[in-house]
Amino acid sequence: MSFPSTRLTLIHRLAEGGSEDDWSRFLKDYWGPLCRFCLRHGARDLDEAEDVASQTFEVLWTNRLLDRWRSNRSAKLRALLCGVVRHLLANRHRSQK
Repeated sequence: MSFPSTRLTLIHRLAEGGSEDDWSRFLKDYWGPLCRFCLRHGARDLDEAEDVASQTFEVLWTNRLLDRWRSNRSAKLRALLCGVVRHLLANRHRSQK
């Protein structure tokens, strides 16, 4: 299963806060693909992949990344999500050494 097609209307609603249903839809669409991406790019096991996926959503929210992406879509949403995952995995591996 690959990353889903980006639903711009959903992203616009999320960037403005979004409802619980909007966030549930976003999680349902992206949770599995993000966990699989984590496993392919350095997560040791499913637990770590799920931790990183969870942190990815937290980073999206706290840093208002969806709003910033919506304002300047120079890359695909998938690139943003994968970039956050790579950064989080690199930080985890660096701190474990």
